[in-house]
Amino acid sequence: MSIYYHVRKYGNILKQSVLVILMLLACLMIYSNTIHSPFAFDDHPFIIKDSHIHISTLSFKNLAHAAFSGKPRQRPFSNISFAINYYFGNDNPAGYHITNIFIHFFSGLFLFYLIRHTILLSAPVFAGSTLQAGQQDSFVFKPENIAFMATLIWFVHPLHSESVTYICQRMTSLAGMFYVLSLWLYVKGKLSTGIPDKINHKRIIFFGGCVVSGGLAVLSKPNAATLPVMILLYEWFFFKDLRFDWLKRRFIWIAVVICLVCVFSIMFLGNSPVDRILSAYTRRDFTLSQRMLTEFRVVIYYISLIFYPHFKRLNLDYNYPLSDSFITPLTTFPALLSILGLIGMVVYSARKEPFLGFGILWFLVTLVIESSVIGLEIIFEHRTYLPSMFLIPAVVILFYRNIRPQWVVIVALCLLIFFGAYGTFQRNAVWQDEIRLWEDCVQKSPEKSRPHYNLGCVLVKRNLFDKTITHFSKAAQLNPGHSDTHYNLGYAMAQKELYGPAIDQFFKALVLDPDYAEAHNNLANALSKIGRSDSALKHYREAVRLESDNAYFHTNLGKELFAQNLIDEAISHFRRSYQLKPKNLENLNKLGYSLFSRGNVDEAMSFYRKALQLSPNNGETHGKIGDLLVEKKDFKNAIIHYIKALEINSSDAQSHYNLGIAFYKMGRLDQARKHFAIAARISPDLQAPNLMIK
Repeated sequence: MSIYYHVRKYGNILKQSVLVILMLLACLMIYSNTIHSPFAFDDHPFIIKDSHIHISTLSFKNLAHAAFSGKPRQRPFSNISFAINYYFGNDNPAGYHITNIFIHFFSGLFLFYLIRHTILLSAPVFAGSTLQAGQQDSFVFKPENIAFMATLIWFVHPLHSESVTYICQRMTSLAGMFYVLSLWLYVKGKLSTGIPDKINHKRIIFFGGCVVSGGLAVLSKPNAATLPVMILLYEWFFFKDLRFDWLKRRFIWIAVVICLVCVFSIMFLGNSPVDRILSAYTRRDFTLSQRMLTEFRVVIYYISLIFYPHFKRLNLDYNYPLSDSFITPLTTFPALLSILGLIGMVVYSARKEPFLGFGILWFLVTLVIESSVIGLEIIFEHRTYLPSMFLIPAVVILFYRNIRPQWVVIVALCLLIFFGAYGTFQRNAVWQDEIRLWEDCVQKSPEKSRPHYNLGCVLVKRNLFDKTITHFSKAAQLNPGHSDTHYNLGYAMAQKELYGPAIDQFFKALVLDPDYAEAHNNLANALSKIGRSDSALKHYREAVRLESDNAYFHTNLGKELFAQNLIDEAISHFRRSYQLKPKNLENLNKLGYSLFSRGNVDEAMSFYRKALQLSPNNGETHGKIGDLLVEKKDFKNAIIHYIKALEINSSDAQSHYNLGIAFYKMGRLDQARKHFAIAARISPDLQAPNLMIK
């Protein structure tokens, strides 16, 4: 081979390496402000609260358990990735975000190579384009440069912020990565050449990789089940020049593709797909017909977001109006006509503009699972991640082929990349704080209950109870049938000591869900605060009956029983709470105190010692140990613990008073009078006994 061949070969490798590095830098730059963004929305049930992925050792058994027991169960490979993240970083979101960023990078990388190979396959189309003489050989119009620019516009698109920054939507980006990798490996397999009459090992490797990647795509998210259809369409568009005679001769392969899609559907929907689909609508506030009609408009709305992704239009939780018929609203039927028009455009332009035709089919086919009959939420932006993968590059390539001055192409595409990257960075900033995220949703979906509810849930964690009550009240007004809203509104009101309104909300929650254990427990707390002890005891007992393994419920029941002088029963519940949660500090102190009240000083001391091990600087525990030591006439050590309690909280009147008692018992009357005086000053009810005042 000539030196020129080697120079050109390694020059191309170097050039592609530079493009890949530029893509990586772009990815790191636009998503750099997401690394410390908190978990949000479905991240909590799917990651934080899903104990199945909380593995402590990397073993096949643990990973298999995480794969098939994690939520949701139809996405085992995604669950494995979350389990690995948890193993290395527990609940630290940084590791999850870094993983998501690199998944997005590899999605873009594989898409770049797929687009590049597709451009090379479509060389005759480019040769017949309206490019001026000499343009096709220019730097701008080299296949790798076209592929890079086309991919980069998809790569920095603000619409993908939800797929990358929203941690649990790794399911979407991971499926997209393997989906496009599978198709690229298929193309590589088709293009690989070997020695005649010899086994083509490269082709076997590429096709094997195609199958494995396709399987991982489906195991990441079931919407990748359309992959066999897209491989068939790609073959027909770019390898068989859209010949119908080829389709007729490949009838068996078409049947195999249909069977594969059916198998994937059964994997997701089970043996009774119709029943599974219909059952999903029992949990929705829309019907099957409403969803199907609405999705015509949603698909067109997705297209509008792809071409005009202004940050003011982007929203995590849309309040998208439903379609009740083809004319309600009036945009429903035009949306259907628009989709039919897109299909007509494919038929009309497929031979002349195969990129565009395939891009439109890619968009429609990859959307069909999540935008048709399955009872999913009406709209989410992350659903455009995979469908836009070929549509955006197809439009960019159409632009390349039909815009003649090179500088116009360069400037226009660079501006699109810049504004796309800026928009993504700006949108990512919204995800940096959960309050900001849900305030954004409330602003854009003010008449939807869920954004108000979720904002309230975040606010209550920050102890911002006034704002919490405002948003929970609005959520309850918009959706009065949601028991959690009434419960959380009651909880926030109770924190503000609005016990009457709180009790009303807890009762509303229990009317909707009589077995709501948390509502019974917090209703009992509120009733106890206003002196309705008998009613409180009734609801504490009901909470324990409903959730007998909840340690906190046993502690609360024990406290109420103790307050009503039912000490032995109280001790039994404190003991049960200790069995369930040995490191519950409050319960250890309550158990110690109740045992002390029954005269079990030594056992009480053992539980107080355990409490002190958990929290060495807990003033209450030091004070109670001091009381026990006084009972045992160990006044010297009692004084040590009382002093420690006062070092922690110098305004604790009871500790001053008890310290005075200990000093008095030791004959240190001046010290005793000093602490009696301090106790009386802090709490006038704590006056020194008459015999000590001289």
